[in-house]
Amino acid sequence: MGVSSEVKVVQFVNSLEGLNFHDSSVVHTAGTQLEEFLLSVDADQSDLPPDLDSARIALAQKLYEQFETNLETSFADFFLRGDAQLKEYILYDRFKRLIEAEIKLANIKASDRVLFIGSGPLPISAILIEQKTGAYVDCFDHSMEACEISKEIISKLALSEKIRVIHQSAESVELPTDNTAGTHGHYDVIVVALLAQPKDQILHQLWRSVGPFPRIVLRYSEGNRKLIYKGMEFSKATWNNRYELGEHHSAEANDTISTLVAKTGAQPRIFKI
Repeated sequence: MGVSSEVKVVQFVNSLEGLNFHDSSVVHTAGTQLEEFLLSVDADQSDLPPDLDSARIALAQKLYEQFETNLETSFADFFLRGDAQLKEYILYDRFKRLIEAEIKLANIKASDRVLFIGSGPLPISAILIEQKTGAYVDCFDHSMEACEISKEIISKLALSEKIRVIHQSAESVELPTDNTAGTHGHYDVIVVALLAQPKDQILHQLWRSVGPFPRIVLRYSEGNRKLIYKGMEFSKATWNNRYELGEHHSAEANDTISTLVAKTGAQPRIFKI
């Protein structure tokens, strides 16, 4: 990002103070502008502007989360009314590229049972995983409203036998162990959405399970994408001691999310939180 671009980004983020987050048209315009500022370069070739403090960064992240939430909920409504096809979703191609990268990284195949944590009202990732691999997918989301909308979409696509939507907080779910199958059974692949929170507690809950999870897909933000998504500090003990980080795919130009594959570490994993 050049100096002039950095200045424009800082000026834009400073202008967000007082933005009406309840006005969807205002949020859409601002969210689109933010994308235009940030997505012209690959994530790993970009940096956060140094002149933005944590409060301003949090404000930009709040904007983009609302922007994406509005896109999901409005499209879900159009889709369920029969006014749109899934491929018409404005972020369809972006998620298609991401899922293709994750399928390759984690070697997801038809025989796998996949858990997607944080699927939201439009479970586009789960749908694409099933369509491209034939794998069975469970979706967890803590929002009952999001789950109900997702179930309607899955039913309309005639995928209810392959994709299950569960109202469940991932940080409290009982995962498989050596002695029990867990609340919802065994999973071969677990995908943790970038916006799934609280991240530390979710990852702690995965780590503490005795049952092995050889393929955990973690979505994260890097470079200037940290202005739209809260990042993760991979240097923390949570990562170095509990997870072995594997191959990754950085968000390219016009994409927002980077992703990697991890395995739980070899330390004992039986203890109380």
